[in-house]
Amino acid sequence: MNTTRFSDEEIVNKLQECATAPRWWNTLAFRLGVVINVAAIAVLGTFGLIDFRREEAAHIQPEMNRLREEARVLRVAWEYLPDSGQFQAFLDQFCRQMHSAASPGHHIAVFNEMGQITARAHGHAKPVLEAQMAASVRADGARFVFDAEPFASVGVETRSGATIAVAQSLSAVQQILHAQRTSRLASVAILVVLVFGVTTIALLVWVRDPLRKLVAAVSAVEKGRLDVRVRPSGSPELRYLTCGINEMIQALETVERDRESRMGRARAIQRALLPCKGRQVEDFEIAAAFLPTESIGGDLYDIVTLSDGTTLLAIFDVSGHGVPAALYTALLRAVVRHHAVATADLALIAEAMNAGLAEVAPSDTFATCLLVRLLPTEESIEYVSAGHSPAIIVGPRGRSEDLDRGGLVLGVRRQTRYEVSRAELLPGSRLFMFTDGIHEVSDAQMRLFGRVRLARLLSDTSSLLLEEQRDAVIRDVQVFQRRERFDDDVTLLCARRK
Repeated sequence: MNTTRFSDEEIVNKLQECATAPRWWNTLAFRLGVVINVAAIAVLGTFGLIDFRREEAAHIQPEMNRLREEARVLRVAWEYLPDSGQFQAFLDQFCRQMHSAASPGHHIAVFNEMGQITARAHGHAKPVLEAQMAASVRADGARFVFDAEPFASVGVETRSGATIAVAQSLSAVQQILHAQRTSRLASVAILVVLVFGVTTIALLVWVRDPLRKLVAAVSAVEKGRLDVRVRPSGSPELRYLTCGINEMIQALETVERDRESRMGRARAIQRALLPCKGRQVEDFEIAAAFLPTESIGGDLYDIVTLSDGTTLLAIFDVSGHGVPAALYTALLRAVVRHHAVATADLALIAEAMNAGLAEVAPSDTFATCLLVRLLPTEESIEYVSAGHSPAIIVGPRGRSEDLDRGGLVLGVRRQTRYEVSRAELLPGSRLFMFTDGIHEVSDAQMRLFGRVRLARLLSDTSSLLLEEQRDAVIRDVQVFQRRERFDDDVTLLCARRK
């Protein structure tokens, strides 16, 4: 595309011609300046408001997620430590390990069925605040105000009917948002003054179109399109800027290709750690599915031969996603395989996994796992759960049963003991082990898929071949959420006794 270039003298002549034009308020530069400035103010204000809302959600949502994780950990601890004194000691230790930035406005309280407090994180907590925490949990409210101070709260109910409430002050978040809002308003005001001062002189028609092309290219890059290039046009400055943006896009494309290559190798390594998705083990048929949200994930499963010749089915779920979570799952898998050579005791293997994770992982990282030992000579199985989603057994007639006995999640406390439980697995019965990513999905109306719906789906599809059932379950969950990609890592491990 050829573009006419003007010399400095020609530009001066053009400006002199404009001086003979009608009144200044009728000039194109002024009108264009007015239109652009009004549009700029409207766009900046709209996007500033949208960006502020997004930043507010970005600051508050992690707090809510952290509170939910804490509440789940505390619920497991409550079930595992029924004695109130032991739970209070765990709660005190849990709070001491908390980050200093979150601790001052952090409150934890446990209410019994009568609404009385049986345990609390801080002895100096105010009764009125704890009452508001209880009211917020009962009303399913995520936020409340106490003493003109905003709080976020989350509550979970235990099997015994007690309610664990966790609340966090949002004052620090509000201060950050207020500072950002003030800074953004000041920046916008300065920008508007500058734009008003220079647009009537600087805005020429032959500059606008090249700028639009550049904006379109940057927008495309923001959406992940790194194959776009802009043909240089307009003034020498815009041509120089265009060349610089093209070089930047090319550099980003090179970096992205390198990143994808590295992540591809990491994905290949993690998938190489997985056993065959469909295989026969003695009197059992096994099928599995592994769907990480990123190239690699924090979920993993394994099929291991124990020292006595029996088969171990293991499934792990580390908090978080991506490379860090994948490294911890690799660690847990290595611990399982190392100890499987020497023992068939699931409790000893779980305790070794817990000690290994607690030794290297930070206090805010934990994992759940479920170990199942297949017993070919008996019509039963052995299992150990460390805070993992209970497995489901579907009998020959379609009746489902949860394996809901378990212990503390891995990585919370180094010295933790686990107990082996038994469950009946008759010929023709099917065992389903999975991570919570498969049943904690929601549809467009924010309705949760849930374990009840999952158990019903497993029963309804129990007449299919095992691999067909696995695919049908994944497909039905994807149809429910109306998209193929999951928000959380999904792992499904199925076994059928022949």
